[in-house]
Amino acid sequence: MTIKPEPVTRDEEGWWTHTDLPNWGESATKEEIEQWGKEQDIIVWTAYFEDQVTQEQKDRWFTQGDVSVLKEWTPDIPEGHFLLSISDTEDHGPVALTALPLDVLEKQIAQTPPEQIENLPPSTLSIALQQEKDCLVDYYLEEDCPYKGFNYICLIALINGKLKEIECL
Repeated sequence: MTIKPEPVTRDEEGWWTHTDLPNWGESATKEEIEQWGKEQDIIVWTAYFEDQVTQEQKDRWFTQGDVSVLKEWTPDIPEGHFLLSISDTEDHGPVALTALPLDVLEKQIAQTPPEQIENLPPSTLSIALQQEKDCLVDYYLEEDCPYKGFNYICLIALINGKLKEIECL
């Protein structure tokens, strides 16, 4: 992994960008960001302001244009992640990009007994599935994988049953 966590000091409005994050502007595609993440041995995950704040804060941002509400938002970042940026998007408003190192994801999955996989944090499961399933698939295919007793499709169905928003494989 090339990119590492660094101290977060937000500007006066509440924005912040990791010093090693490429300057994509608004033209970067999801595929470009994911490819960069693969090169860094991380999975890039997005936390949405609109999903993590109160209705009053949403109204202040989206209806009243009150940018000061951004400073009130402390993104809820899943365990093992570190912050890459707090930025604005045209479609979703403010977002926090986070990085989950692949070795952390692999440890989270490896340390979970097969019968408790559905109890992993939703972010861990959704990341493993949404990001081309590379980590989970590769891990599952290893000789000593404790999930070998599971039919892989059943394992994914189990996870998908827990996470309604995940797309089908």
